[in-house]
Amino acid sequence: MNPAVVPESDVALESGVDKPAVASPAVNSVREPTANAQWLILSAGVLYFGVCFYLLRAQMLLTGGLTYPLDDTYITMALAKNFALHGVWGITQNHFASASSSPGFVLLLAGVFRLVGIHDWWPLVLSLGFGMLALIAAQRLLGGRTAAAQFVALCAIVLFTPLYVLGLLGMEHALHVALTLAFLDRVGRTLAREQSPSWGLLLLTGAMVSVRYESLFTIAAAGLLFLSQRQLRAAAWLAFSGAVPAVTYGVTSVLHGGYWLPNSVSLKGLSGNEAIHRPIAAVLHLGRNLADAPHMAGLLAAVLILLAVPAVRADGRARSMLAIVLVTTMLHLSLAQVGWAYRYEAYLVAAAIAAIAYALPHVKVARDQWASTALLTLAGAVLAQLLFADAAWVYPHEVYVLAVAIAAIAWAARYVKLSRERWATAALLVIGAIGTWTLSQRALAAARSLPERSMAIYCQQIQMARFLSRFEPGAGVAANDVGAINYYANINCLDLFGLADQEVYWLKKTGGYSTAAVAKLARDRQVKIAIVYDSWFSVFSPPALPRSWVRVERWDTPYGSYLGGTTVSFYVIDPGEAAQLRHSLDLFAPSLPPSVQVFDR
Repeated sequence: MNPAVVPESDVALESGVDKPAVASPAVNSVREPTANAQWLILSAGVLYFGVCFYLLRAQMLLTGGLTYPLDDTYITMALAKNFALHGVWGITQNHFASASSSPGFVLLLAGVFRLVGIHDWWPLVLSLGFGMLALIAAQRLLGGRTAAAQFVALCAIVLFTPLYVLGLLGMEHALHVALTLAFLDRVGRTLAREQSPSWGLLLLTGAMVSVRYESLFTIAAAGLLFLSQRQLRAAAWLAFSGAVPAVTYGVTSVLHGGYWLPNSVSLKGLSGNEAIHRPIAAVLHLGRNLADAPHMAGLLAAVLILLAVPAVRADGRARSMLAIVLVTTMLHLSLAQVGWAYRYEAYLVAAAIAAIAYALPHVKVARDQWASTALLTLAGAVLAQLLFADAAWVYPHEVYVLAVAIAAIAWAARYVKLSRERWATAALLVIGAIGTWTLSQRALAAARSLPERSMAIYCQQIQMARFLSRFEPGAGVAANDVGAINYYANINCLDLFGLADQEVYWLKKTGGYSTAAVAKLARDRQVKIAIVYDSWFSVFSPPALPRSWVRVERWDTPYGSYLGGTTVSFYVIDPGEAAQLRHSLDLFAPSLPPSVQVFDR
């Protein structure tokens, strides 16, 4: 069948084979030609770039230049810089460090640095461009739906993912969203036709894993669907394609003394081994993530409701995409993390919005059935008010009024003929309203916080890097936020968190990370000063710092809630060097931003 002549029908997708090119009235009522695709992408792109440039301008007015909202961006930049200039995969040119869960993006950025030179703007340029690719992938997935439906879905992806945050982070997350949407589109078509994966889909699978290891969840979900169709070879090829980049990186890391997983993956979230031996841990982790990201519960509920609609299940492509989103989300919430600048679950939000938007046209209610649907919606809305909203304490009787209203609606509902479609429509309306509200609040919070996050990084990590570059070039430095200081300053860094240091990582994994171990590492690495959060090293958050280390000064920075700590402390390892560090800090103090408060010891 030639897609350029006749749109792919839901009937063809349901049966899994190509049908003759015969236009179906039922299909045409849902689909239309994609001649307006360019205008849809352009319109969504204007919204995307408009929000990005507005927030970027606000950030630059605060900091006086480009400052990324996360220190993790500078970790990626340091890795790419050292690989491009010295061929060393590490935050310093001195040793290997498995510090990134996105080797594919680091390689891409290193290639750009190598070809056109090292500049702070290149990660932003790449990230913004990948955000636009995500919109193109989303439009291709939704192609054939009405122009209005596509436009609303694209705008929702921009605002609710939120794609503009990913674009401004200068990291791999916008690319991950683009690859996930492209994968969801292609694998949905393949599963609906019960075909084997194409070479293009297999290459896309490998690219996804190289960009974010969480893509293994998506691949596992798709593999289960291939197995459900008894396509064992297809599932095996998909698993092999996803395993190639992970195994390649794992072998390289092990040969350099590291773990087969990136340290950032291994140290965060819940290990698969623990989830297998203690399933309750995975359940508890799922619950904590849902509490931290309630919007994911709404998206999960919408996906489950759509999968209960017969017309949706009859569309093989819609069913496959929704099932992949459902399984991927459950795996991610059970094993991985959410939050931290809205980035960890961003690919799930974008994929859910796209899959839901694709399936929604199958949910239909006849005009004469809207009365009963409205009744169900009212009941759901009232129940949601009681469950999720704050009742006004000065009007306590409203609770009893609402309770009586629910009872009356429940009694009247017995006399209304209800179908599954009407139940689904009413539930989707309620969940859609609640979900839109929670996602809107999340989007607004993201827009407000992004310039503040950049200001926090500028006042703390950037100033630390400026100080080290000016007064301690080539020195041994222990720290727990290691991105900006290694990208801007030439130091020999000991990462006390273990993200970019293999010795610290293995000590943590084996339970040997103690105060004595920290002191020994500092001696062996000839560490001169330490710049750390005191709250990370205490009897309540072991290990404590060695008592022989002398604190010389503290900086208190604004917007500390976006950082690992509000106050960062400067220590000397050798007490005899305290006077020298004090003198250097005094010389540097006049150049600090006015909002940074300096405290002695």
